[in-house]
Amino acid sequence: MLLQSEDPDRRVASRRSPAAAYVYAVLAAAAATVARLLLGSFAGYRHQYAMFYIAVLLSCWFGGLGPALLTTALGVAATAFLRVEPGEVIAGFRFSNLAGVEFYLMVALTASILFAAERRARWQAAENARVARERLEHLQRETDRRRIAEEAASEAEEQFRLTVEHAPVGIARIGLDGRLEDVNPQLCAIMGYTREELMERGFRGITHSDDLERTVAAYQRLKTGARTFFSMEKRYVRKDGAVIWGTLTAAAVRTSDGKPRFLLAVVEDITQRKHAEEQLREAQKMESVALLAGGIAHDFNNLMTGVLGNASLAIESLPRESGTRHMIEPIAAAAERAADLTRQLLAYAGKGEFMRVPVDLSQAAAKAVELVRAAAPASTEFRLDLAAGLPRVSADPAQMQQIVTNLAVNAVEAIGERRGAITVRTALRRLQPGGPAAVGRIQEGEYVCVTVEDTGCGMDEATARRVFDPFFTTKFMGRGLGLAAVAGIVRSLGGVVLVRSAPGQGTAVEVAVPVS
Repeated sequence: MLLQSEDPDRRVASRRSPAAAYVYAVLAAAAATVARLLLGSFAGYRHQYAMFYIAVLLSCWFGGLGPALLTTALGVAATAFLRVEPGEVIAGFRFSNLAGVEFYLMVALTASILFAAERRARWQAAENARVARERLEHLQRETDRRRIAEEAASEAEEQFRLTVEHAPVGIARIGLDGRLEDVNPQLCAIMGYTREELMERGFRGITHSDDLERTVAAYQRLKTGARTFFSMEKRYVRKDGAVIWGTLTAAAVRTSDGKPRFLLAVVEDITQRKHAEEQLREAQKMESVALLAGGIAHDFNNLMTGVLGNASLAIESLPRESGTRHMIEPIAAAAERAADLTRQLLAYAGKGEFMRVPVDLSQAAAKAVELVRAAAPASTEFRLDLAAGLPRVSADPAQMQQIVTNLAVNAVEAIGERRGAITVRTALRRLQPGGPAAVGRIQEGEYVCVTVEDTGCGMDEATARRVFDPFFTTKFMGRGLGLAAVAGIVRSLGGVVLVRSAPGQGTAVEVAVPVS
C-alpha cells in the first residue's frame, strides 16, 4: 500500500519545535533592535528598519510564517516604543515614531509570505520526490514479488510438465464427452500410436471390445460422483493389433462446487506381469498333472502290463478262428490305448522317456504328413513348403513327428468333410522377446519353426487360450491330450508355440524349437 504524504505544518513541527521557532523570533527581533542602536549613528534615519527586515527573513527561514509575523510585530513595537536617534537615548512612546511603518509592514509581510511560499514549495518538491521514491520502491518491491511468484509458478509448471512427460506410466486427460484431451509420451509408446492418432481414436478406440462396457460404466460412475476413483485390470488393443494388459486407475477432477471438469486416467502396462502369472499358473498346472501322470505311470502301467501281457498270451494260445480270441483282442487293444494315454500325459508333463539326437525338422514333418494324409478325407489337400538345409535341433525324432502329427490331425478335424487345405512349412527364424506365445516364453535367438496352417473353422480367443490345456476338447469324442502333449514336448525342448486363429478364417499353429 502506498504511503500517504504528511501535512506540511506537521512536517515542520516534526523537524523543529514550535517553541524554539518563536524563541528564535524573539531573539531575532532583539538582536535587530540592538544592531539598530549600534549602527544608527552611522546609517541615519533612512535605514532604521533594515535590521528588522533581516530578522524577519531569518525567523521565516527558521520557523516559518508564524515566527516571521511575530518578529514583524516586535519590530513595530520596538519602533513604537523606541525613538532611536544618533547620540540620544530612549525618549518614550510616540505615535509619530510609527510614521513609515506601513512600508516596513508591507515589505516585511510580503517578504515573509514569499519566503514562506518558496520554502513551502521547496519542501513540497522534496516531499513529492520522497513520496515518488517511496512509491517507486514499493512498485519495485511489488514487481520483484510478482516476478518471483511468476518464476516460481513457471518453474512448478515446468517441473510438473516434465514429471508427466517422463512418467513411467501412461497418463491421459479425458473430457466429459469421452474424448482424449491430452496424453503423455509413455501412453503413446504403450499403445503404439502418435499423440495425434491416439487423441483422434479416443479411449474407446484402444479398449478391447470385451472390456469396453465395464470401462464405460466405471467412467459414468466417476462423472456422477458415485465413486471418487476406480482401478481395474483391462485389455487394450495396440496399433499393430496386439492385445496388451494394463492397470487403469482413474479419478474425476472437480471444480470448487463439486462439478466434474475432466477425468484423469493413469495406465500401467502389466502385459509382462500377466504373461508371468500365466506361466506360473501353467507351471503349477503342469506340476499337478506331472504328479498325476507319475502316479498313473507307476500304478496304471503296472496294471495294464498284467492285462496286456495276459491278453497277448491268451491270443497266442488260441487259434485264429476261435470265438474267444475275438473277444480277447479288444481287451488287448484297449490296454494299448490306455498305455498310449499314459505316454501322452507324461509327454505333457515333460517326464516321458526320450533320447535327444540332432533332428532334421523338415524330414520329420514330411514323415508325419504322410501318415496323416493316408487317413485324411480325399477332400483335404496337403501342401508342403519344407525348407532344405535347416540347422538341426536337439530332440527325439519320434516326439518331433508326434508334434506335427497331432497338429495335422487337429487341422484335418477342423476342416471336416468340407474341401480345404493344410499347409505345412518349415523355416529358420530369429525371434525377439516380448511377443505373445501360447506356450513357453520367447527368448531372443534363432529357431527352427514348423507351421501347420488350415482353412478350417478357426477358433475364438477364449478357445485359443485353452486349446493346450489337458483334457480340453471341442470334439464330442476327443480326449483333449493331443495338443497338451505338443505343449509338454515343446516346453521340454525350450521352445515356444504361437497360435493365429479367428472364427471362420482358419488356424495357424507355429512350433519354434531353438537351434542346437
